[in-house]
Amino acid sequence: MGVLVLPQGVVEALDTRRRAFLWAGEEGISGAKCLVNWKRVCLPKKDGGLGIRDLRLQNTCLLLKFLHRAHNSPDSAWSCWLQVEFGGPLSAPDNATAGSHWAALRRLLPDYRLLTTVEVGDGRTTAFWYDCWLPSGPLVEAMPSLYTHARHKNASVGSMLRRRRSSREKRLSAEAVCMRWPKVLFHEASTV
Repeated sequence: MGVLVLPQGVVEALDTRRRAFLWAGEEGISGAKCLVNWKRVCLPKKDGGLGIRDLRLQNTCLLLKFLHRAHNSPDSAWSCWLQVEFGGPLSAPDNATAGSHWAALRRLLPDYRLLTTVEVGDGRTTAFWYDCWLPSGPLVEAMPSLYTHARHKNASVGSMLRRRRSSREKRLSAEAVCMRWPKVLFHEASTV
């Protein structure tokens, strides 16, 4: 549950058994014995529910935690595998060749990016357009018109800095980009 997306049928089967046990202490139950709507049962106690965990939400939270480890624990087996196989979590393909497991995790990246902020460092693992590395939030949301013209939509901050350095032979640090981001972005849009 913490590393794989549970299929909808599995969640429904587990919920059926949990519902039956809660209301009758049996393996099966008819709807007539259910005293409260299951969605309401899954609400926290402070919101009028019984505090039973919603398995779909729990699965999503655990998968987000798994993604967090991939980004923040460079020594973990998962992070090392992503580095060897794809060059890091940012570089992993978003097509079917990486497998359905990775595709399911990739679908959670937008949610993960909304929940986190990024310390740029060397910029290799910071997504230029999608990560929250500037005060304005993800650039894809702050500058959607500019994003539509970008050719390298999955570029990292580090790769954009290297392109800028090689094209203009000018040394810019990530801090300089953060301080002068609008000017840099418009320059990058014209060269990307």
